[in-house]
Amino acid sequence: MPDIAPIPAARTASVATAMSRFLDFVDVWDSIRLQPDVRDFAFGNPQELPLPEFSAAIRRYAEPENKDWFAYKRSEPEPRAVVAKALREWRGMPFEPEDIALTPGAFGALATAFRAFVDPGDEVVFSLPPWFLYEPMLLAADAVPVKVPVRADDHDLDLDAIGSALGPRTRAVIVNTPNNPTGRIYPQRTLAALADLLTDASQRWGRTIWLISDEPYARLVFSDAEFCSPSEFYPYTLISYSYAKVLLTPGQRIGWLALSPSIPDRAPLRKVIERTQISGGWLF
Repeated sequence: MPDIAPIPAARTASVATAMSRFLDFVDVWDSIRLQPDVRDFAFGNPQELPLPEFSAAIRRYAEPENKDWFAYKRSEPEPRAVVAKALREWRGMPFEPEDIALTPGAFGALATAFRAFVDPGDEVVFSLPPWFLYEPMLLAADAVPVKVPVRADDHDLDLDAIGSALGPRTRAVIVNTPNNPTGRIYPQRTLAALADLLTDASQRWGRTIWLISDEPYARLVFSDAEFCSPSEFYPYTLISYSYAKVLLTPGQRIGWLALSPSIPDRAPLRKVIERTQISGGWLF
């Protein structure tokens, strides 16, 4: 056979291109991260031991109580009810257990949202600087990333630029608050104005524009700033969350995707998410 170099699929190539700067960084990171005088903040890894209650829970539940204890799992009723109850108390919104899809961390929540609600060729808007995997994950889902810089003076969302980016192919806008990497917590006035933009654009183009609210840092607010979820202002919101940061256990991959209770007639959407997770082989 002739010596022909293999050509990757176009999607694989585009994802690799989007990841190239990050992968170059990883090569340097791997060479220095274990040195004794280095403090590694590259991936949000903990600088302290995990909470003792987490270790105690692992020990408690490591002993199986039935034959299905370690079998394949989907979104089990008991933990969904726990998450819904916590959200009702925290957010003051009537979340129901069926609104919650358990996922392997926020990665799994975002992957589920992209595959369940974004079709190939749909545009998804997010702000720069972003969490580094939004673009590769969107490309892997055959979506089109649309990148809009935040305001230079205060790192708030540039609503004029976002409004200009919304078009007939826009399917979703990602908002990450508190933001990684800027640390910006978007205020109520910004989120309310963004909700108005999305409502107007959805009506103009005749299709719902989803707001994907990525909230893994929602409990990590160390100033006088007040965290508000975009779901308080815009009904068509999907919330992704990870317990990784607050529990100091990022490698455990525990999270969820939630439908906002303000979405009317959520039953079909719950089914869409469930089937998306099943078709993904429980990867999400």
